Amino acid sequence: ARYVIPGLHANATTPLTITSGLIYYIPIFVAETTTYTQISIEVTTGVAGGFISLRIFNWLAGVPGSLVLNAGQVTTDVAAVKNITISQQLTRGYYYLAYRTDKAGVAVTCLDPGQAQFAPVPGFHRLNLLPPSQLVLTVSAAFADPAPAPTLSSNAYVAVLLREN
Repeated sequence: ARYVIPGLHANATTPLTITSGLIYYIPIFVAETTTYTQISIEVTTGVAGGFISLRIFNWLAGVPGSLVLNAGQVTTDVAAVKNITISQQLTRGYYYLAYRTDKAGVAVTCLDPGQAQFAPVPGFHRLNLLPPSQLVLTVSAAFADPAPAPTLSSNAYVAVLLREN
């Protein structure tokens, strides 16, 4: 088994502080039907009493759509890799991984936006292996089904991993 961000590739990671109350939507591409057994995020700066919620959403014409999986929450109390056991099969296609914290000051390990990256979505990357432009969609909202519509974008917060069966 291995940890993946389906369709994404990067040369380096970096810790980045995420914004409390902001949902981060990460587009992924699943190349073949796969069952995932864990969803994970690495907290690099913990904040006592906080949580990070993790979800998977369907792709709906380039934006997050209906909820596929509410995986639950991990604590932000200590810096560590946080795993949630799941059993989620995804068929070939595009999806969004999503996360949201309720505490200010939490940092997570992300793909380094200053390093070469490949993005899973045509048109979401530049030539010559430059960082993807506007890859991660965001919205200041609580999670819902269907997903709250994104209002902003960033290339700096690709942080959720899936473990293949």
